[in-house]
This record gives sequence, C-alpha cells and structure tokens, in this order.
Amino acid sequence: MSAVRATVLAALAAAGLGCADGDDPDYPSKEWSGWYQSRMTGSSTDCHGADLPPPMSGFTMTVEHHANNRASVRMGTFVGLSGEFAGDTLRATTSFDVPIQLPDTLVARATPADSLDTVAYRLDAVFADSTFTGSYVIRTPDLNALARRQGPGRCAYRYELSGVEVEDLPTVGGEKPGVLPADTARR
Repeated sequence: MSAVRATVLAALAAAGLGCADGDDPDYPSKEWSGWYQSRMTGSSTDCHGADLPPPMSGFTMTVEHHANNRASVRMGTFVGLSGEFAGDTLRATTSFDVPIQLPDTLVARATPADSLDTVAYRLDAVFADSTFTGSYVIRTPDLNALARRQGPGRCAYRYELSGVEVEDLPTVGGEKPGVLPADTARR
C-alpha cells in the first residue's frame, strides 16, 4: 500500500469514513459524498391494474456520506432519504403519511399490517469507482386491489437505477439549479 493511500485511508477512518486497512468489508472503500447524474433504466409494478411506470432520465441524486457510515440522500429535489453504508452498498429509506378518507367498506378489507396512509421509499445502491447501480422502490396503498377484493392492500413501484458521479451540478442558462431544503414540504 502506498504511503499516500495509507494516509488517506487513515484520515477517512479517523473521520469515521472508509476503512483503515482497506480490507474490512463493513466499511466503504471510499467516501461516497457527491452528485450523481442518474437515470432510471427499467421499471415494474405489482399494483393491481396499474400501468408500468415509465423510466425517467436526467435527475441528480445527491449523497452525503456522514461519520459512522450514515448517509443522507436526495432523489432529485423532492425525496430525502437517510440510511447507511455496509461496505460500498447503501440502503436508505423514508416514509410519510398521507391521510386519506376511505369508505368503511374498503378500510374493513385492509389487513392490520396494511397502512393505507403511508407511502414508503427505499434505495439500495452499490457504488464502484465513480458509478452506482441500484433499485428504488416506492411502496404505496393499492386501492384498486382493495376495491376489487384482489391482492394485498399495498403494492410497489420498482425502478432500476444507474448513475455516474459528476464534479459539479449541471447549469441551466448559466445558473446552477437550486436544491430545496429538506424541510420544504413542511413549510
């Protein structure tokens, strides 16, 4: 191991990032903070009667790698997730409640494990060099299945992702696009 690499790894380890000896699989091989130009390469759903969600392209995923391998992730400007690295694999999640008014007949069909008010997001991403691949899953109530008495009360939209780290955010008309604060939805 070169002296420079050893110094960098020691500094990352002291900050709680990376692996001191480069061989521990529980620690990332590097600090993964950055902007990743991302695209969704495929999609699927198990929501009753729903069309496949179309793959989207051209969004920026922002990763902030914190001490102790914790991470904050922003998908575009709207969804913020938190999680942690295990090696070079990141799992980040979030959820929010959206109270919906349903007829009692539909509510009675839901099993106790079904939360008809919760939308949950999960990102699983594997990082290597300056790229990542992964999946992004949105779990939501499946009201069509409940109404038709077919399937469970929840379903998922799944997206396959890929991306590459960029040095700087792209500009629009010479201006960098703004990034909304995490608490914007509460304002």
